[in-house]
Amino acid sequence: MLNPDGVINGNYRCSLAGVDLNRVWNDPNKKIHPTIFHTKQMIKRLMEDRETLLFCDMHGRAGATRPLFRFNLSLFTSETT
Repeated sequence: MLNPDGVINGNYRCSLAGVDLNRVWNDPNKKIHPTIFHTKQMIKRLMEDRETLLFCDMHGRAGATRPLFRFNLSLFTSETT
């Protein structure tokens, strides 16, 4: 879970800082968006050690009857780093 501080307070899309973490994935700030920043660093280090075939971003939606699954095969292309 990348938004524990928001979720514990009932705010599923935004962190306690009021930021929608889905919107800062391309350029997270280490101090304002630490979970996104460090997750990306961890994935980059992992990709240096082994081939990554798939990145899966799973979301739950309030009131939805089905889960939403998304994946991105170009996670760290030159356009997104």
